[in-house]
Amino acid sequence: LGGANYGSSGQVITSNGSSSAPTWQDATVSMAQTWRITSDVQGNASPLTNWEALDTLGQGSVGSAMSHSNGIFTFPSTGVYLVIFFLVGYSDNHTQNVIGQIVYTSDNSSYSAAATGRDGIYDYNNSYPSWGNTSTMYMFDITDTANQKVRFDYGAGQGGEYAAGNTGNSLTTATFIRLGNT
Repeated sequence: LGGANYGSSGQVITSNGSSSAPTWQDATVSMAQTWRITSDVQGNASPLTNWEALDTLGQGSVGSAMSHSNGIFTFPSTGVYLVIFFLVGYSDNHTQNVIGQIVYTSDNSSYSAAATGRDGIYDYNNSYPSWGNTSTMYMFDITDTANQKVRFDYGAGQGGEYAAGNTGNSLTTATFIRLGNT
């Protein structure tokens, strides 16, 4: 950089490609948002579909929001994103599994599991629900927002199990954090 262009406090110098001059950019997270499922989902779900962006108890977000349609999430811009999935599950009458997956597509049609979390629920006596939870995360390099998308799947077992959701209290959640440019 020539001249007196020294940026602002906290900024970092960023390359704009081989034929462009570098520029100063903020070093902070440019996008962060958390979503939750709004009600319990019984049995396997591929994908979980009842999502809402958190909007209670002073919940904040940074930057442009993710968009969501029928359980499929679209990134607002290119960049490197950390995606965190936290699944709360319970069973009312069986010993079961709690399986949560972050599932990814690069062509907007064919999906594959990128990360899987697993836990077990042991139901002691069928008189009250037994709980379990799992989490998983994955860092994606999003270069094509039209085709690169994610969804969240829930797997359990034999029918007496649930992914826990609530519109006023965050149980099963997905958090998206844009860490920087691709």
